Amino acid sequence: MSSSVRNHLSKTIAIALLLAGLASVSAAGDGAVGLEARFTSVGMGPGVACYGPGTLPPAWGDYDGDGDPDLPLYHNDGDGTFSEIPGFRDLLANGNYHGAAWADYDRDGDLDLTMLPYATGATLLLQNQGDGTFTDVAQTLGMDFTGYGETAAWGDYDGDGDVDLFAPFYSHLPPFQSFLFRNEGDGTFTEVAEDAGVALPDIPERLRPEGAHWADWDDDGRLDLYCAWHLFLNDGDGTFTDVRADVGLPQLFDEGSMFVDFDNDADLDLYVRALTGAKLFRNDAGAMVDVSTAAGIPPVAFLWGDSWADVNHDGYLDLLVMQASAAALLLLNQGDGTFAEDLAFTALDLRYDNSAWADYDRDGDLDLVTGTGCHGLFRNELDGEEGFADSYLRVSARDARGRQTQHGATIRLRRVDQEGHGVQTRIVDGGSGYLSQSEYNAHFGVAPDGVHALEVVFPSGDVRTAVNSAVNPGLGSIVPRDLVDKTVVVERDGWVTIDGNAWGPPAASVLTGGSMELDDDGDGVPDGWKRRGATRSSRVCQTEVLAATHLGTCGFRFVGATNRPAALLRQNASGLSGRAGDRLKLGVWVRGRRLPADARLQIKLRLAMGDVVTDVTSLVVDGSRFPWSGLASTLVATAPYDAARVKINFRATSGWVAIDDVALTIEQDASIAASPS
Repeated sequence: MSSSVRNHLSKTIAIALLLAGLASVSAAGDGAVGLEARFTSVGMGPGVACYGPGTLPPAWGDYDGDGDPDLPLYHNDGDGTFSEIPGFRDLLANGNYHGAAWADYDRDGDLDLTMLPYATGATLLLQNQGDGTFTDVAQTLGMDFTGYGETAAWGDYDGDGDVDLFAPFYSHLPPFQSFLFRNEGDGTFTEVAEDAGVALPDIPERLRPEGAHWADWDDDGRLDLYCAWHLFLNDGDGTFTDVRADVGLPQLFDEGSMFVDFDNDADLDLYVRALTGAKLFRNDAGAMVDVSTAAGIPPVAFLWGDSWADVNHDGYLDLLVMQASAAALLLLNQGDGTFAEDLAFTALDLRYDNSAWADYDRDGDLDLVTGTGCHGLFRNELDGEEGFADSYLRVSARDARGRQTQHGATIRLRRVDQEGHGVQTRIVDGGSGYLSQSEYNAHFGVAPDGVHALEVVFPSGDVRTAVNSAVNPGLGSIVPRDLVDKTVVVERDGWVTIDGNAWGPPAASVLTGGSMELDDDGDGVPDGWKRRGATRSSRVCQTEVLAATHLGTCGFRFVGATNRPAALLRQNASGLSGRAGDRLKLGVWVRGRRLPADARLQIKLRLAMGDVVTDVTSLVVDGSRFPWSGLASTLVATAPYDAARVKINFRATSGWVAIDDVALTIEQDASIAASPS
């Protein structure tokens, strides 16, 4: 390994371990007990016909936004069955397709789909029209290449917020190279593979490109790429350097590759389905070590379509291995670096090729789809096990406007209320393995009563962009059993939605300054202060102060009052260079104890240009939302403004309330650009 590569890897891996709190913690689960996964073969639905003209690999994506993941050609009807998407078969035009992957490439809020041709047809880029129909725009955009395409992989490699596409093609046949389509952010793409160093020209047939996967392997915030025995590290200037030999990876032909963290040590290992068998390479501080035999992965004949998922919610990724002339194997991760065959799964005698995972029936466990022409659907029955209800957590990484464009993001979950646990790591799938794509949301098996910390490292450019508890304290104490909605949404600008409540990032708020009364012992009562009586003004945390931090509380106590005393907080942000079209997001978080149903909190946002008020919006939280609640709203400015005022008014006849946090963020040209003067 060259000294420059060694220094780079050592630095980034050390950063990863430090951020994950793992400097002296060995790999371990998070204390989840694990359940007994059982799968049932179920049909796709009455009247669902196979795709006969050729192959059509499985890729999960909720194209119509109804909450149920769909597949190319097949709409999830939400009742456990599928039906054909009207008009979709005509778009396929009897072509033979390999890689299929969903992504919102045009950032309009719905998922589009690309499919790469194999011998017949041309590359398709099906733009979602938002009404259940699609239009192929590949030819218009100059992307309609013909040839032998393989695993399509979306990922924002340049960190500009627009998802890019890597499309591997056989290099020994026309067009004699692979393609990297850089998204220009205006609905167009520029092909840059040769300039980037990932065109893979002149690769012989015996080593041809097949599998592909984007991931931030060295944890520097930039997406790296594995394809055709090349481990391309992102140099950050639009180019890549192959470090395969430097890190100890052999030259292998594979029919599928995927970055995974199988040992929960917070770094990314590599799995490939090679001609010589299934190969698992463990990442040891940047050196890749073949542990296939030691891990108990059996020798299997050449095939394709393997995949990874935590099927039993024990906190470890399990491995599905396809076999050429025998039943597929489900190898359960034992948590000690080894795997054991699930004999009950073997008895299913699953003999399809290819695979992808999603919770298609939305019951909280991961189900399996297989096959490239006719699909097999296998329902995970884990939800019938005792103790299942709070055994999982889903995480959705979004951009600053809540769109699913963060393919390749690294999501880490760590238990923090006990020592000795490792870190679970997932990659947001933009296409991986062999031809397929699993569900966008990352899925974790968890300890129901454990306190978990969450971090999302977003695809970025020069600066590593991580959203964790240091950015948003709401990510530092997640207890699955306390959540009704098990999906946590983390947005690139630091906003987080937990159990339906939106939490803003204090550091990004334009509301600043002032001081608070701290709740140092965390008992929910501001230390050293109580208020009794029925006065109209019970407490103001210093005039003109709304503290934008979760590190303390500004509290109001009402005891034995009869006339609903009021508490008022107010803060102005001035010197803003606001423009019409700015997107402002406002959130407030409150906790209350023994508050009556008539308790009421109102928060008002006012924009002004000089003395002229330009926009006003308000939110209300009533007593039914306590003892804890968060509320957020978005306002699009209709006119220029130079000031914003936030005013909070709380009224109650008794009880105690704490204002934990107030955040106001402003987005201009896809970034938070405004701040107080």
